[in-house]
Amino acid sequence: MDAAFWIPGATPLPTPTRAELAELPEITAPKAGRRVFKVVTPVIHSDDDLAAALLWHYTNAVECIKDGLERVDLILDVSLIDAYPQNWSVTAAWKPFFKLDRRHIAAFAVELVWRECLRDRGIRLAIHRLDAASDTDTHYDVNLVEFIKHRFLHIVDTYNNQFHSNENKSDYLPHRNKPSWPNVSEPVAVLGAGGPIPTSAIELLKQNHAVILCDYEPLETIASRGAPHQPKGAPLPKLPILPPHREATFDILDRAAMRSAITGCATLINCACTRYTQNDFRVNTVGALVAAEEAIAAGVKRIVTTGPQVITLEPYTGFHHDHDVPIDTPGRPGCNPYGLSKHIGQELVRVLCEHSDTQGITLLFNGLATPESIHAIDYMTSFADAAGAIQAAVEADANGITYAALHVPAAMPHGHFRLDRIKDVLGWMPSDQLPTIWRTDV
Repeated sequence: MDAAFWIPGATPLPTPTRAELAELPEITAPKAGRRVFKVVTPVIHSDDDLAAALLWHYTNAVECIKDGLERVDLILDVSLIDAYPQNWSVTAAWKPFFKLDRRHIAAFAVELVWRECLRDRGIRLAIHRLDAASDTDTHYDVNLVEFIKHRFLHIVDTYNNQFHSNENKSDYLPHRNKPSWPNVSEPVAVLGAGGPIPTSAIELLKQNHAVILCDYEPLETIASRGAPHQPKGAPLPKLPILPPHREATFDILDRAAMRSAITGCATLINCACTRYTQNDFRVNTVGALVAAEEAIAAGVKRIVTTGPQVITLEPYTGFHHDHDVPIDTPGRPGCNPYGLSKHIGQELVRVLCEHSDTQGITLLFNGLATPESIHAIDYMTSFADAAGAIQAAVEADANGITYAALHVPAAMPHGHFRLDRIKDVLGWMPSDQLPTIWRTDV
């Protein structure tokens, strides 16, 4: 039995490439062996520490799949269930509500890496929190009597003696006073503003809002480089940026620059991302955390996040073969580093919104279509509809919503996805059915 734990400065295994991930077996036939990973959260105290730890755990999770392990034990030094009643059922669909400190955030993010990477892989995953096995996922294989005893004693002790005293209830049950809407004519900040999805939305937003366009590089550099990895005809930044709109250039983990750029804005739109690089967890996960924390501190009323759909992203997990899939179906990113890192970032935004007066809306896309380039796949969205979804997420009433994650495919008639939840939350629906995908007379 091998054991390992991350320490600051630890070098992860080489990050798997897209080709290497594609070669992983869809289901890993258990061979032999067990590996234990310990998470020591006090050493994960900075933003860069958290990004490095997530990358380290991700690469090790992929190695466990390649090695055909029978079981993985993850030992966390904090519990995520302290705020729950003693009979609370913890399942694979669990959406936890926990203390907002760096230790709990780190433990939750690391746990998500392992849960999603090993989901449906034929590898038994046992998660231990403070020496107690605390989950009932279908892949856990712990002794039933021992499991119930440890879980019961751990939760009762915590419930009675520490976290559920009256003076601590405010830590878990904050008073929420969600803002009234619509948010018309109030400033909007856009992270990753040079990308094609935000670019397509910015011209719409400029009609009603002052827009702060934020990116890691100057928009002029992005526009001159073009969009070599995007479909033909993908939108590029429109220059120059004229008042009342302005541009800001900074790294997403630069908290001071972030706060300066978004202060005074009613809405933050986070479209920043990297894909299949060693920076995925730094930008997509920790960057989303930093952006949300700074937005809440600056008084931003709503956080809109974009990302990839992860319900049919991987063939071995998710809902690839289902029909009538609800548009707010829980994400199943599998081992896809882009999808996984964005999914964890969005989950951290959800937790932050649940602890604050800020609303969160996440919009998820897959293939983006232009008139010049439309792929014949069942989850596509036109750039025009992507822009409309972002505008609706900024300006929709959505009163009473704490957080909502919405997939935004075109309204094609194949019955794969249901779009009613989009209309319920945003009061808007995609209008481009992309008929050239499914009709032969156009």
